[in-house]
Amino acid sequence: MFDVDPLRMRTREGMAVARAKGRLRGRAPKLSAKQRTELRRMHATGEYTITDIAEVRHPSAAPSDAATPRGLR
Repeated sequence: MFDVDPLRMRTREGMAVARAKGRLRGRAPKLSAKQRTELRRMHATGEYTITDIAEVRHPSAAPSDAATPRGLR
Protein backbone atom coordinates (compact mmCIF):
# COMPACT_ATOMS: atom_id res chain seq x y z
CA MET A 1 0.00 0.00 0.00
CA PHE A 2 1.16 3.54 -0.72
CA ASP A 3 2.53 5.48 2.24
CA VAL A 4 0.70 8.83 2.40
CA ASP A 5 2.67 10.46 5.23
CA PRO A 6 5.65 11.64 3.11
CA LEU A 7 3.24 13.09 0.55
CA ARG A 8 1.33 14.98 3.24
CA MET A 9 4.57 16.26 4.75
CA ARG A 10 5.86 17.55 1.39
CA THR A 11 2.51 19.17 0.67
CA ARG A 12 2.49 20.97 4.03
CA GLU A 13 6.08 22.13 3.51
CA GLY A 14 5.26 23.45 0.05
CA MET A 15 2.20 25.28 1.34
CA ALA A 16 4.23 26.82 4.17
CA VAL A 17 6.82 28.10 1.68
CA ALA A 18 4.08 29.52 -0.59
CA ARG A 19 2.36 31.15 2.40
CA ALA A 20 5.67 32.72 3.51
CA LYS A 21 6.12 34.17 0.02
CA GLY A 22 2.54 35.47 0.02
CA ARG A 23 1.46 33.25 -2.86
CA LEU A 24 -1.01 31.02 -1.08
CA ARG A 25 -4.48 32.47 -1.07
CA GLY A 26 -7.89 31.02 -0.49
CA ARG A 27 -10.84 31.07 -2.81
CA ALA A 28 -11.77 34.52 -4.12
CA PRO A 29 -15.06 35.91 -2.76
CA LYS A 30 -18.00 35.96 -5.17
CA LEU A 31 -19.04 39.43 -4.04
CA SER A 32 -16.82 42.49 -3.74
CA ALA A 33 -16.64 44.45 -0.48
CA LYS A 34 -18.79 47.17 -2.06
CA GLN A 35 -21.45 44.64 -3.08
CA ARG A 36 -21.48 43.09 0.42
CA THR A 37 -21.88 46.54 2.00
CA GLU A 38 -24.78 47.33 -0.33
CA LEU A 39 -26.46 43.99 0.40
CA ARG A 40 -26.19 44.60 4.14
CA ARG A 41 -27.60 48.11 3.73
CA MET A 42 -30.54 46.82 1.68
CA HIS A 43 -31.26 44.10 4.24
CA ALA A 44 -30.96 46.52 7.18
CA THR A 45 -33.68 48.78 5.76
CA GLY A 46 -36.18 45.96 6.23
CA GLU A 47 -37.66 46.61 2.79
CA TYR A 48 -35.93 43.62 1.19
CA THR A 49 -35.83 39.96 2.10
CA ILE A 50 -32.76 37.87 1.33
CA THR A 51 -34.65 36.36 -1.61
CA ASP A 52 -35.46 39.84 -2.97
CA ILE A 53 -31.83 40.87 -2.67
CA ALA A 54 -30.67 37.71 -4.44
CA GLU A 55 -33.06 38.41 -7.31
CA VAL A 56 -31.89 42.02 -7.60
CA ARG A 57 -28.18 41.22 -7.43
CA HIS A 58 -28.28 38.06 -9.57
CA PRO A 59 -25.83 35.90 -7.64
CA SER A 60 -27.07 32.70 -6.07
CA ALA A 61 -28.85 33.10 -2.74
CA ALA A 62 -25.95 31.50 -0.87
CA PRO A 63 -23.43 34.38 -1.26
CA SER A 64 -26.20 36.92 -0.58
CA ASP A 65 -27.22 34.98 2.51
CA ALA A 66 -23.60 34.81 3.68
CA ALA A 67 -23.21 38.57 3.29
CA THR A 68 -26.00 39.33 5.77
CA PRO A 69 -25.30 39.35 9.49
CA ARG A 70 -26.30 36.03 11.07
CA GLY A 71 -28.67 37.63 13.56
CA LEU A 72 -30.79 39.22 10.85
CA ARG A 73 -32.01 36.01 9.19
